[in-house]
Amino acid sequence: MKNLLTDIAGVRVGHADDAKLASGVTAVIFDRPAVAAIDVRGGGPGTREGALLDLANTVERIDAIALGGGSAFGLEAGGGVQAWLAEQGRGFRIREAVIPIVPGGSHPTAISATPRRRRPAPNSRSAASAPGSARPPRI
Repeated sequence: MKNLLTDIAGVRVGHADDAKLASGVTAVIFDRPAVAAIDVRGGGPGTREGALLDLANTVERIDAIALGGGSAFGLEAGGGVQAWLAEQGRGFRIREAVIPIVPGGSHPTAISATPRRRRPAPNSRSAASAPGSARPPRI
């Protein structure tokens, strides 16, 4: 045990970044849908699909978590992770549809306000498709 997220069986972590944009994406992928909850604090939270994690809602499990840089623009990182999971046939099933559940958050960075730094790493799919490509965050 190294006190890493990947010490947990069934949890994989991938990362992609772009030095020119000074931003990146980390994808935490669960081998099987996982139970999750959220606690939002502060005056400027940057969350994606946080309301799905409310116990009163239909979704009981998630497929991944996407963490993006770039303030509010970083929230789009979840879309790339979600697209990759959909290609794998992973997600919440409603009739014939499969919808990957990927809540996430963004890191508020002051530099993200400049026009050339408005997006997270351009290929958030690569973070999802290459679990183990990053040194996992410490827990």
